[in-house]
Amino acid sequence: METPSTSHQGPIQEENLEQQLIQTITTILNATKPSLSALAPYAAHLSPSLISSIFASKALSSHPSVLLNVFKWAQKHVPSFSSPPNNSLSSLLTLLPSLFRHYMFSDAKSLLISFISSDRQHELHKLILHPTRDLPEPSKELLDTSIGAYVQMDQPHLATQIFNKMKRLNYRPNLLTCNTLMNSLVSLSFMDKRVYTSSDCCLA
Repeated sequence: METPSTSHQGPIQEENLEQQLIQTITTILNATKPSLSALAPYAAHLSPSLISSIFASKALSSHPSVLLNVFKWAQKHVPSFSSPPNNSLSSLLTLLPSLFRHYMFSDAKSLLISFISSDRQHELHKLILHPTRDLPEPSKELLDTSIGAYVQMDQPHLATQIFNKMKRLNYRPNLLTCNTLMNSLVSLSFMDKRVYTSSDCCLA
């Protein structure tokens, strides 16, 4: 099987090859029973930005399980995807909305926890609080799930900042997230009773 090569190509030719690669992989993943082994010949040609473009494909938006498996495959088989960790951040933020739309909250939280565990510079947290122009404002589901993920990773101070953003956006975290955050703050003596009360956080 031939694989595309981008060496010694002009900018236009390289862009065309990238588009062909995206189309080829999208076609593979749109098969009735897509096989990740079919992606192996293309692994060396995949960059974090190309993978993010594949995840953004409308043709794959209704296949969250496939995208989730591709994300995990890329972590193992595309060295540049996860080293440094923030190389996969764009793909993660592109994948998460599809998981939320299909109620795959547990999978979304697992991905967030996995990323946070290696995110020493808190790049995810920075983008959640201050998204760049090419990223949409974080959804309620992303904010809600991120709070739980940061609490589980023993970083309630970062979870609290996300909670404060939810308040500014007039979003309410779900009851489980609210209780998890409050319990974490109490146990670590971070609770400020003037701000974090059940009336602030939870639905009546």
